Amino acid sequence: MNGIVYHIASGHAFFTGIALVLVAALLSIVRSPLAIRVSGFALVIGAIALVISSAAIPYWSYALLAIGILGSGFDSLHRHGTLSGCIDESSGFACFALLDPHRLAESRADGPLVRRSLAWIVTHRGQWKRWGWAALLGSCTIALALESPHHLRWNLSPAPNRRLTVIGDSITAGTGTLDASQRWPAILARRHDLTVQDISHAGDTVSLAMKRLDTSPIEADVVLIELGGNDLLGSTNSHDFARDLDALLARVATPERQVVMLELPLPPFCNEYGRAQRRLAHKHGVVLAPKRYLLSVIAPSTATLDTIHLTRNGHEQMAETVWMLVASAYR
Repeated sequence: MNGIVYHIASGHAFFTGIALVLVAALLSIVRSPLAIRVSGFALVIGAIALVISSAAIPYWSYALLAIGILGSGFDSLHRHGTLSGCIDESSGFACFALLDPHRLAESRADGPLVRRSLAWIVTHRGQWKRWGWAALLGSCTIALALESPHHLRWNLSPAPNRRLTVIGDSITAGTGTLDASQRWPAILARRHDLTVQDISHAGDTVSLAMKRLDTSPIEADVVLIELGGNDLLGSTNSHDFARDLDALLARVATPERQVVMLELPLPPFCNEYGRAQRRLAHKHGVVLAPKRYLLSVIAPSTATLDTIHLTRNGHEQMAETVWMLVASAYR
């Protein structure tokens, strides 16, 4: 897997974005042409990283980040004499460009609203300066406080026996190229003296997996859920995914069970699936294993047949990764 793709899907891009916008804030106080350019570049790249990271933080937190980035960006551009209105004369499309702000009033294109807006920013420079960077620092702090706990691993309580139930899709069930003894549930059972009930089936969505429980009741006090990829990559929208996952967790997460669910690595702009997992894990008392665990298994080229379905090496690695997540229940 490409390193950039891994960085985005793992959620690490969110922290990179926060770091870059904070670097931009620090560099903004340095009065040198190089620092100005690096500050602007860091601010733009940081904002892009935040957007494509698909961090499942609330919308209002993204709004605060946007306000902070825009406010600090306007202040930085004007303070260094780089803010101006630029109009594409052929289309009337307004944009910002790195020009002398005193040329704002000389714009030849018709765009009075844009010019008035930019003029207001220029004349109220002091206000932008006072709250722009403060808003950025505050919004970054809030965003970090919301996202960071979801990247921590939690220990389980001791289980009364050495049984584990796995509910999964083709990452667990395989694609038919390996027999059951070579798949990760069987490997996990052999290596760590567990009795593993494997309720997995290739192609299962959350909804299909719940129906499968009608004929395969859960037997263990610890349950691991590896589901959602077929919903995310298939035709299930985020609303239906949340509804189905709510129903599944309500059925599985009984008071006498400990349930671990693997968080989905998300492509850009699929935040809602992550929000659903986090919200419902909290609602039903389910441990949500950070997305980097599943991603670390499927990332190496030798671990998958097609970037998703596991090879023999991938099943070996998945067994070790799952053991890291559930070992505390059996020690």
